[in-house]
Amino acid sequence: MEEHLDEIKQFKEQIIGFLNDRQLDHSLLIGVNSQIQSKFSQWILSSFNVDYLNSLWTNIHYPILKYFQKLHFNHYELVNFEYKRLLYLHNTTDFRVKAVELRKLYDNYLRFSKQLQKFYLNLLKQFASFKNELLPENFLNYFEIKQDKQGDVSLLLIFKCCLSLGDIERNQKIIETQYYLPCLSNKNFFNYRNTQEKNKKAKPYFTKAFEYYQLCILLLPGLNDPYNHIGVIYNLLEDKFNALYYFVRSQFARVESKLNNLSALMKKHYFTTMLVDLDKFTESDKLNICLVNLIGYFYHPERYKCGKCIVKDITFKDIESKLIKNLHKLDDETMLKQLTILFGFSKLIENSKYKIFLLKYIERIDFKKLKSIRFLLNVFNENIDDKKVFIQKLIKMSNEFGIHEQPKRHYNFSEDVEFRDCSIIEFKDFDDDFDDINLIIGDCEKVDEDVLRKQAIGYTLNEILSRTDFAKLVNGKYVYDKELKKQVKTKKTEVKKKGLDEEFYSQIVPDEPIKVSTEVKSNDVVVPQSLEEIEEFISKQAEEVKNKLDLELKYLEESEPSHFDAAIEELPPRQNIWSTPQPAYPPQFMQQPPIPTPFAQQFHQYQPPFQPFNPFNQPSNQYPQYQHPFFPFMQQPQQPQQSPKQSDTNLH
Repeated sequence: MEEHLDEIKQFKEQIIGFLNDRQLDHSLLIGVNSQIQSKFSQWILSSFNVDYLNSLWTNIHYPILKYFQKLHFNHYELVNFEYKRLLYLHNTTDFRVKAVELRKLYDNYLRFSKQLQKFYLNLLKQFASFKNELLPENFLNYFEIKQDKQGDVSLLLIFKCCLSLGDIERNQKIIETQYYLPCLSNKNFFNYRNTQEKNKKAKPYFTKAFEYYQLCILLLPGLNDPYNHIGVIYNLLEDKFNALYYFVRSQFARVESKLNNLSALMKKHYFTTMLVDLDKFTESDKLNICLVNLIGYFYHPERYKCGKCIVKDITFKDIESKLIKNLHKLDDETMLKQLTILFGFSKLIENSKYKIFLLKYIERIDFKKLKSIRFLLNVFNENIDDKKVFIQKLIKMSNEFGIHEQPKRHYNFSEDVEFRDCSIIEFKDFDDDFDDINLIIGDCEKVDEDVLRKQAIGYTLNEILSRTDFAKLVNGKYVYDKELKKQVKTKKTEVKKKGLDEEFYSQIVPDEPIKVSTEVKSNDVVVPQSLEEIEEFISKQAEEVKNKLDLELKYLEESEPSHFDAAIEELPPRQNIWSTPQPAYPPQFMQQPPIPTPFAQQFHQYQPPFQPFNPFNQPSNQYPQYQHPFFPFMQQPQQPQQSPKQSDTNLH
């Protein structure tokens, strides 16, 4: 690719120059793009290098798609602004959408979009025509491809082509649903403005984009791009819970992504506002909203924590109890998504209280939800230390499902396919000894999956309980060993009392050998023989008893200190204000100045005046008296006196 870097740079500068031109001819842009595509197609087919595809998308195709999207957005904003202007003038009868200009713009965009789809689809078919054992049959049947060529083609090339097709389809449906259809006529415009939850009703338009992204996951589930793009679509459709689920899946794919979309979604007010209006949603949506708010209480407390409440008067405990009590109403698929989000955030949140909340949630899961139980046990099988808190529940579950050997199956189940290459979970409860790619993706004749799931659950429970300290196998069933638990507790208390913790002891005791005294102390009782020894022994005992009694009497005689008296003693002594001479004049800010002041201070008597030169000593001037504002006297102009003759003439 290095030998073509200069040409790629020239193509990029040429496209940027076209996009900055306000009077651009779109047909010219489409013609230049076809020439660039033919050049890149030669390079890609000759080298099978993925970098050419990435460079073509990032430098050429994606900027042009965003350019057309911006033009459609600007057109919709102009129409909306014109309507608001006429609405302000009470003249909405003159409102007309500019449908002719929009159709011209949309036709040019469709020509460019179809050109891109044709280009990537031809590349995909050429790559997939080479024989590749990792390509499943349903993928080949979707694109009607026959493998008749020999060669080694990277699966990543097919993945990139399929991902680009999904992005083109997604961009096209965004323009169609949000900008083109609402501005075709006045009726469409008013229907779009007055429709509530308009984005949720646009989900059928994105079916093709979803299919492309699912095919990408089918090929390479370890790459995070398709999960992230599906989450973007759900976020656009205002389905925030599914958007959060796919952002978590994108974060914990084998090739991890940044936390940009995940953290941005959690920082917004969507889930807190939905929590206030919880009655508008269905039962499963209510529980999903409660779960995300409880997670946000630990993950982003600046948004979700207000004291003990989450928002307004809704406390954390109320939402937690509501979620846990109604978990039985969830179906298996929704609970599986909730568990994925819970364990995904457990790797992002370092808070012991979050683990307590997670354990409360786990304890209320119903045994009938086999997919969720299987997911849960495989997570526990990797982290054994987390299960001692609810070991009794695992024993009860084991006695219900029974003890089984590792079962065999002929294909992966739906949850196995869903969580391939996910760092949160790795299923290890089946003996998978098949190599066929169609069996790996679950494409074959179906059997009774629930029977095999129960056997796998029994096998995993046996693996977990056999490694715990408090479970004992009696007559083919596990029993909670209380005596063993008591022994463990007593050992721990003895170790704590004696201070014989090995780690702590190894840090304090030096490595040098401990010196043992040579004096041998016998445990035999020494009996005094002579009178002198008896008197000496009695005197020592009497002194010890006397000293103990003196200490006890001294302790009893000492009164306990009163905190109330000590606090009173620390207070300063109270003073009688009448015993001290009071000033003969009021404070300075209440005095009236002897000099003239501006009009505002004369009018507002309680505003602090200027500093007076001398205090008021006379009793009559001690306190300010109200004075009317001073207005200068205005003399009216005097009319000239007229003689009586002139006045008489004026009357006539």
